[in-house]
Amino acid sequence: FLDCRSLGVNSNSTIRQWESQYCNTSTPYSAVTDWMRITTWRKHLFQCLPQDLVGKLIVDVGCGTADRVAAIIPINEYAYRYVGVDSSGVALRRAAINMPGSLLIRANLQSLNLHEEIADAVLCLGVLMYFEDASVLLEKLVRLLKPGGFLLLHEAVLPRSLGFILRRLHLIKEVPSPEWRGVCMSKVVSQLEGFGTIIHTHRSGSPLQRFICRIPVSRWFYPLRSVAARFDSIWCETAGRFLKALR
Repeated sequence: FLDCRSLGVNSNSTIRQWESQYCNTSTPYSAVTDWMRITTWRKHLFQCLPQDLVGKLIVDVGCGTADRVAAIIPINEYAYRYVGVDSSGVALRRAAINMPGSLLIRANLQSLNLHEEIADAVLCLGVLMYFEDASVLLEKLVRLLKPGGFLLLHEAVLPRSLGFILRRLHLIKEVPSPEWRGVCMSKVVSQLEGFGTIIHTHRSGSPLQRFICRIPVSRWFYPLRSVAARFDSIWCETAGRFLKALR
């Protein structure tokens, strides 16, 4: 991959946290056990993309290991061009396996500077929520798109989750990854409406999601998975709108 980071930048504590997390993740990724997120992304995010991706350019900002993207739209099957950008060298080396023949760039997302109107689709999956002010990066993501291109976002929204509150009270173990701030959905929507048309939004993350994700992988439980995923969506569109802190 291409390393565009300046010398000495690894002293940044956030970068060290991400590198440590990726280095300490010994369990291989499994799309089978990650079925809930895969199902949700495939239905509510990637359905927006054209069916024919041959030759299209997809830019994935904050791509990490690209495990889920590779599981949903395998590059060898769909034959698109892929550019992944992340600050972690460890993650990008794994992404190189998931996305063979792609261009992977190690860069500082806070000072990201790419050409405008080059991408048919831009992915930003769980990135903006780590920025104190994500508006600048969000504008850069939109400007990467060609006219008629698609921006796919997946972010945690404000207010803080119940898990965050419990960690602050030291009632559950602190997670090793950098602390996320969340995004204000109304601000993101308002900003995006100034650039184009929002064609689909979806909320997920009911209090029972962790339990739902533990439903056995046996084919006998597949019908139950569909019901569980539907419950998650219904919760977030009803009670979840008023009890967001339980996410």
